[in-house]
This record gives sequence, structure tokens and C-alpha cells, in this order.
Amino acid sequence: QAHKIKKKLKELNRIDEIKDLTFGDVLEMKIVNEAPNFKRFIEDNESLFEYAKELSFEELSKVYLDKEKLVSDNKDFLIKHLYKIQDLVFYYEQNDINNFIRNSNYKISSVEDKIKLKDLINDINDFKNKSISEVIDFADENKLIIKDDLIKQFIIENSYLFHRLKDIKFEQIINLYRFEQDFTPYSTQHGIKGAEFNNVFVILDNGKWNKYNFKYLFENTTGKESIIERTRKMFYVSCSRAKDNLIVYYNNPSNEVLNKAKDWFKEENVIKIE
Repeated sequence: QAHKIKKKLKELNRIDEIKDLTFGDVLEMKIVNEAPNFKRFIEDNESLFEYAKELSFEELSKVYLDKEKLVSDNKDFLIKHLYKIQDLVFYYEQNDINNFIRNSNYKISSVEDKIKLKDLINDINDFKNKSISEVIDFADENKLIIKDDLIKQFIIENSYLFHRLKDIKFEQIINLYRFEQDFTPYSTQHGIKGAEFNNVFVILDNGKWNKYNFKYLFENTTGKESIIERTRKMFYVSCSRAKDNLIVYYNNPSNEVLNKAKDWFKEENVIKIE
């Protein structure tokens, strides 16, 4: 919503009117209509919305949430910091105490330090039930992974982003870490390009993508040819990874989707799952 407001103000040559105003102040100006998805966001995130209203509109309008920062090589400092903590969780699960100590900021100089470390390791077992902010604070307070200048600066400069993420369960970071490290049987189409497997289970989900659309692929739906071609290539790469058995799952398919599936895979291979 902030980006839409800023764009509209520029078009009206009124951008100077919002200087030094908060997001809440600008919303009261009713520059643009509230989109349905913005209203739903407010309903689902009431406390976050109240927090955002007190922030500088100019700073908030610069916030851009890029999901690629979670899984790309160019991870932001927050994810990098959380992964350092998750490394310790991994070493704990593998009972690799040497690497645990080597990769943490914890120093052992006495018997008491060893005893305390044992208790801390036991606490780590409950990390998945704690929030991201709780885990970061716990790791810092107990000198497992301290908050260095980079993560401190990141939190200061990205206060809205951190406020939005801080209450997420650390379990989600654990799952993301395991996925990236190939500790799960799942992968993306891009992650398995060139590989082959005896058995492949392809899950087709349009989600909120704008570069792919399986509806266009299976139905005679008018769409951008570039999206159809891109989706066709993705589907081919995914299905061609199977050496022995291939299962393709499509949730709630229309009759057109079913007919296309029967044409491609033969009718006897199209099965309804109850």
C-alpha cells in the first residue's frame, strides 16, 4: 500500500506533502483506495499494522521483502545470523561437540563452563518451539552466537522487517535450513535440473507465481505465450527426472485438466485421490 501511495503522490506532484509524516498520517489522507489484500493483511496482522502506522512513511515505503534473500547465495544478514545458530542445532543433533564449540562464541575455561554448556545444549533442543527473536537473544546472552555489529545494524535499519519476522517460530528456519542442505526428500524444479531419480513425485501448485501457470498449460486458457512456454519447460524438466516411476499431483483439477492429463498420460494412469 505504501508503494501505491507514493506512486500516486508522484503522479499528482504532491510528494512533498508527506515529508516527515508517519505511515498512519499518510493513510488518513486517503490518497488511494485500500486494496482487498491490504484489508485482509490488516485483519490478519493487527499488531503489526499498528506498529507500522507509527513508522516514517518515507522509510516504510523503501521496504522491499525479497523472498530470494532466504534461499539465494545473497542472503541478508538476518538469515545468515539465524543460519549460524542453526549450524549449532545441527552439530548438536549430530553430537558433534567439537564443531559445536569451534563454530560458536562459547569459550570453555573451567569445569563450570563445561557444565553450563551441557545445560545450554539441552535448551537448544527446544529451539523449534521458540520465536526467532527469542532464539537470537538466547544465543547472544549465553555467548553461543553473539549479535555482531552486522546483525545489530541490520535490525536497526530494517526495524519493520524484523518486527514482522521476530515472532515466527524458529522451527521454520530449521525446516528451511534442512531443505537447503538437502536434508529432506523435496526439492524445487530448479534444484534438480540435470539430476535423475528412480521415483519422482511432482506437485503442481500455482501458488502466487507470476512467471508460471499450470492452468495455462493444461487448459485452453488464453495467457501470455512466454508464461505458457516457461511453464511447459518447467513441467518437462520435472517429469523427465524420473527413471522408473513418476507421479504428478494436481489439486482440484477441472475437467479440462483431467482430459489433458488423460491425453498425455493415458486414462488408466489418471487416478482420483480421496
